[in-house]
Amino acid sequence: HIVLDNADEKNAFVTSMNAIVDQWGFDGIDIDLEGSSLNFKDINIANPGDARQLLMMDAIKEIMSNHRTKHGKKLLLTMAPETIYVMGALSEWAGAYRGAYLPMIEALKDSIDMLNVQLYNSGFMPGLDGEFYGQSTPDFILALTEAAIKGFTAGDELGAYSGLPASK
Repeated sequence: HIVLDNADEKNAFVTSMNAIVDQWGFDGIDIDLEGSSLNFKDINIANPGDARQLLMMDAIKEIMSNHRTKHGKKLLLTMAPETIYVMGALSEWAGAYRGAYLPMIEALKDSIDMLNVQLYNSGFMPGLDGEFYGQSTPDFILALTEAAIKGFTAGDELGAYSGLPASK
């Protein structure tokens, strides 16, 4: 798990990621944080209140900027959050991690090339219509994809997620 608790850790993360991308010639990075990496205390889509989340977003932006400056091209950015970290914000029963990715998705939406929400391993999840859909069904895939594209207002005053174009 990756947790950036301060500016020194953020700088070390940026430096190591830049080195890995350059050494191996990668053309993109995938953000796949799970578990304690997302244990944020103040999840708010428009105004993230957890310093660790802000440090992670700043680090990703810096890695992207460094790549463009050094190589003259955009570094691809993908994300692979579990459903609980995105659509879980539609349910009051989803627990502490619900919607934890939404501030990052919203803040980085112009840079994201593909959002690959893990449409498995989640049991029942709500769609925009308030219905709960069982994983591995066509309705589940359709309902959760629709939420990722159209956006939604999250529960418990987490704010509004504006959605991403279907092309992403």
